[in-house]
Amino acid sequence: TDATIAAEGFYSVTDPVKMARLLNIKKLPRGLHPSALAIPYMDIDGRNGYCRLRPDRPRIDARSRKPVKYESPRTEPNQVYLPTGVANHLQNSGQELAITEGEKKAAACNQVGLPCLGLIGVYGWKVKSKETLLPALEHIAWKGRTVYIIFDSDGAEKEEVREAMLRLASLLKVRGAIVRCIILPASADGAKVGVDDYLLAHGFGELRKLIDVAEEA
Repeated sequence: TDATIAAEGFYSVTDPVKMARLLNIKKLPRGLHPSALAIPYMDIDGRNGYCRLRPDRPRIDARSRKPVKYESPRTEPNQVYLPTGVANHLQNSGQELAITEGEKKAAACNQVGLPCLGLIGVYGWKVKSKETLLPALEHIAWKGRTVYIIFDSDGAEKEEVREAMLRLASLLKVRGAIVRCIILPASADGAKVGVDDYLLAHGFGELRKLIDVAEEA
């Protein structure tokens, strides 16, 4: 909604110099058009400075030949996206918490009343090259908390997505969380579905049904 967009501080950026500065680079890479959605991150104290961009016209990755849908600041470690108000729940282990892929999906869950953390990809929870939670996740009170890991529908076909989900679940369970894993159903035409897509098509009531019947990891 417009209210969520305003609360999260999403904005458009069309200045190539500003885009490059947000990405910690001197100039934009070849093929990246200077027009994007800026997604600022906030810490528990309401300050951060980290920002990701979702280009209107993504560049093509030279190796994978796939569009780079999101651009992250260079040389910066992964960070956890906290939609507005979610920080207030992090030390209250009685509050259920969802974890999903991406900022817009986390904001969509939070909008319907399910506090949610956004990861930068399915392995966005870990320190690079280590099987360790990001510091921001380590500071959350997990013991006794019910957690729902909600990944995109392509997890049904991609073993690496399911493995990432279960590795995260394992680390949270060690910390005392009660973890349930939800891989969303694909759309009728087989297209990939994220939790924001699912909420738009079916509403929170149907998502709640999926959550309630999900088995503990």
